[in-house]
Amino acid sequence: ERRPDAIIWPENLLTTPLESGPELARAMQAHVDAWGVPLITGLVRPSALGVPRSYLSSVVWIEPGRGAVAAIDKFRAIPLLESSRVRDGASWLAPLFGRATAWPKVEEATAPGSSITSKFSITPALCYEVLFPQIVAHRRSPESLAILNLADDSWVSGEMATRQLSRFAAFRAIEQRLTLIRVAHGGLSSVVDEFGVTQLELPLDQWAHARVIVRASLPPTRLERAALIALPLSTGCGVWWMLGAWARRTSARPNRKTTEAKETPS
Repeated sequence: ERRPDAIIWPENLLTTPLESGPELARAMQAHVDAWGVPLITGLVRPSALGVPRSYLSSVVWIEPGRGAVAAIDKFRAIPLLESSRVRDGASWLAPLFGRATAWPKVEEATAPGSSITSKFSITPALCYEVLFPQIVAHRRSPESLAILNLADDSWVSGEMATRQLSRFAAFRAIEQRLTLIRVAHGGLSSVVDEFGVTQLELPLDQWAHARVIVRASLPPTRLERAALIALPLSTGCGVWWMLGAWARRTSARPNRKTTEAKETPS
């Protein structure tokens, strides 16, 4: 078959930064060179600020013969468990999560960034970021082929969390009118079309792969964006009107006991 345009691997593929392991970097580049196909994956990178026990979680585009040509750092990480950002009340909640709060933390980027581009353009969302419509919208470009959601769901057992995240991710596909490709380590990998319909789902807890063909589409117009909220808005207005009508009817209804008492002769 024709070679693919890119190979996609999940978030946290490597937990050792390539910058600190030259042999590891050479080995990965040798694989990419042998394939003759770009690799887009999630990697751990050294802290940009040099903060101890902090790291960058990034989507990195590695080209044959060229190395890393594009990257974008995670802008929103899971609070308390993953993010290095200090929040009010964190010390009170930390005991609930045990040793997980002592793990190295993600140093969040100061800006959401944009799409990553080499031979084509994609809109990346790293794991938890896919919950935020504004992040995906900011990174979406008119040339984007797909939303690429790289995830690591191995931090929680069971299927509930990974399936919930996948369902949330489907809304980003609808909003941006783009195919969403979710590639997860220890979780659900799937392909969702621009209508939110799941087209492909890899089996959980197994080594698996699939070939996916996507096509570009223009960003949704203002009219299409308005249509997304028209149905829930009109439904809400309808329910509000019905409740108001019911309340007015109830308040206008005469009290039968009072009326009967007045009509009884003394």
